[in-house]
Amino acid sequence: MNRVQLAHVLCAASRIAEDDGLLVVGSQSILGSRDEDELPPEATASMEVDIASFALSLVNAGLIDLDVLASASSKCPAGSTGLSLTA
Repeated sequence: MNRVQLAHVLCAASRIAEDDGLLVVGSQSILGSRDEDELPPEATASMEVDIASFALSLVNAGLIDLDVLASASSKCPAGSTGLSLTA
């Protein structure tokens, strides 16, 4: 996963959770603070990202699955997510 792909996933997850305050944990979190050219190839090898939502309620907790993510993802234009990737 590269930085653009991460931003796309975050856009979709943000739409599902109805929350812009998402936290990326794990190995992909480095993509929020460093450009890919500053990182070893291993940093972009994973195709998974772990995301937590601060505002996600228990009712919504079961919403984020691959089918829902794919549907929400289709509503996020590639390369223009509106989300800021910062550390």
